[in-house]
Amino acid sequence: QELSALWHQHADSKLARLVQQGVRFLEDEAFADALPIFKQILRLDPKYPEAWHLLGACHFLDDQYKEAIQCYKTCLALEPRHIGAMSGMASIYFILNEDRIALQWLLRIQKVTPLNSELQDQISMTSEFV
Repeated sequence: QELSALWHQHADSKLARLVQQGVRFLEDEAFADALPIFKQILRLDPKYPEAWHLLGACHFLDDQYKEAIQCYKTCLALEPRHIGAMSGMASIYFILNEDRIALQWLLRIQKVTPLNSELQDQISMTSEFV
C-alpha cells in the first residue's frame, strides 16, 4: 500500500485530488464514476504513468480487457518498471487462457522484484503447465 500511495502522488495538487477520488471510486467498484476521472487526469497530464495504470485497472475490473491492455502498454511505455501494469497484463492473459504470454509478464515482474517468493511460486506453477 505504501508503494501504491507513492505512485498516486502528483506534483499538481488538483491532479492528486482527482487521483484520490478516482481510486475511491475504483475501491467502491464504481467504474462508471472512476473512468471519466482518470480520462480527465490524462487530458491534463497524458504522460502520467499511474493515471494510465489506474485507467487500465478500471477497464480490467470492468472486464474490458482490450482497453485495459492498451492502457497498461501506455503506462509501461512511460514507466517500464511499473509492477501494477505488468501484473495487470499477466492477470488478463491468465483470464484469456494465454498462459505463455502471462508467464512472460510474470518473468518481467521478476526482473523488477527478484526476491518475491510468491511470484517465484507462481512462475514455477505456471511453467509446469505451459
